Amino acid sequence: MHLREKNYEELLLSRSRKQHTLVTWTIWKLKIEQERNWQIRR
Repeated sequence: MHLREKNYEELLLSRSRKQHTLVTWTIWKLKIEQERNWQIRR
């Protein structure tokens, strides 16, 4: 039982870490797109 709980916690941690990476990557991508558009306007 204890082992299962631990595995579940690790699963949640890895899942949240993946979501965090995805969010960071999306923000980074949007930032690059914005800068590119900004340079085009100038």
